[in-house]
This record gives sequence, structure tokens and C-alpha cells, in this order.
Amino acid sequence: MPSLVPAGTPESTAAVGASSGRPASLGDRLIAAVLDHVVIVGACAVVSVWSFRRWGVAGESEFQLTTASLVMAAMLSAACAFAYLWLSEVAFQSSLGKAIVGLRLVRVGTRGRLAAYAIRNALRPIDGLGFYFVGGLVAGCSRLRQRLGDMAAGTVVVEEAFSGGVKALAVLLWFASFVLSGWGVLRVSAHPLRTTPPSHLGGTVAQVGYATGSAHMRIARWRIELQFTSETPSEAQVNSH
Repeated sequence: MPSLVPAGTPESTAAVGASSGRPASLGDRLIAAVLDHVVIVGACAVVSVWSFRRWGVAGESEFQLTTASLVMAAMLSAACAFAYLWLSEVAFQSSLGKAIVGLRLVRVGTRGRLAAYAIRNALRPIDGLGFYFVGGLVAGCSRLRQRLGDMAAGTVVVEEAFSGGVKALAVLLWFASFVLSGWGVLRVSAHPLRTTPPSHLGGTVAQVGYATGSAHMRIARWRIELQFTSETPSEAQVNSH
């Protein structure tokens, strides 16, 4: 395991490499997180569209999002995000975003790899509050730039001088995931819609519909209606019932 050099010490300005173990900067970690979230959002889009079509209800001129469709979309999306980050970190001590930027994980505690990386990702929703404001604030005050998840798991994100081939492969896989997500959304969108509510959690949460010259959307007690005519511009009305 490489020796870690705390951020802010004279030694922390040494050359980046596997042997230096210099904690990654917050800027690099933010870029890596953005790249990883592109992959995650793509996967979540596929499972969400599938859930909406599987547990939503379609009528002749409207579509209803049921409680079941939203619950399943949220559960599957959370599972996809956790699985991607946890499995990639367990297998490679990095993710696509981290590999592209040049970062990897090291363990400084006594926990095994499976448990440590599971804990750091399980606490990611807390660190991610306020678009990672909480995690960034804690990491900025930490000697080794650890967010809450890292502190609990005993892990540190350090800079790593990956080879050009590894980075090129990471970029290729990142781009492939983006393309596959778009293909997956189109694929699941072709599945037929159900016309009756599911037997459990079948209550309507949101509804979108259209009629001749108008369209509407209802969320809880709020209803937004758009009127279209050939003589006047579009008009929008928001009503609470």
C-alpha cells in the first residue's frame, strides 16, 4: 500500500504517481464524479423508463405515473448507482470517471475491500446533499481530503498515473455506456403500456394528457393546462384543486 502524504504538506507537491499516494484534489474528484454520474444517469434513465411503462397506466389520451412506478424507478436507480460504483471500485479500485481523471482508492483502515467500498458508497447520498456540498465541505477540512463515506470506510482517494492505454480504454467504455443508455431507452420505450393500475401501490401520482387544442399535466393537487388555438398564442393556466 502506498504511503499517504497529507494535503497541504511540502511533500504533497511531489510528482503524482502510485508511490506518492498524494490525496486527490477536490477539483479532480468533482470532474470524476460528473463523469461517473453521466454513466449512472444513463443507466437510471433506462430502468426508470422501463418502470414507468411497466407500472404506469396508459389511456386513450393520457398517461398516469402510479406510486408503484415511481417506487420501482427509485429503487432500481439506487441499485444501479450503487452497483456500478461499488463493483468497479472493488474490482479496479477506480471507476470510469476516476480512471479518466487519474484517481484511485486506497484503504487505510482494517476493513476488507468489499466492506470498505460498500460503506463509502452507502454513505454517498449524505455526502451528495446539496450537489456534494456536504462531502466537499468535509473533504476540504480533512487532512487526507476524506468525505464522510471515506472516513467511515477507511478509504482515501489518491492521484494515480495511469497509462495512456488505460485512460483511452476508460474513455472508450464511458462513451460506449452513453451510447448504450440511449439505445436502451429507445428499446424499452417500444414495450407495450399497461391499461390497468397495478394491484399494489396503484394510486396516481402524476398524469399527463392531451385533447384537441390542449394538453395538461397534473401533479398531486396542481394542474397545468396549455391551450392551443390557431388565432392566439399558447396560453398556460395553473390551477390548484
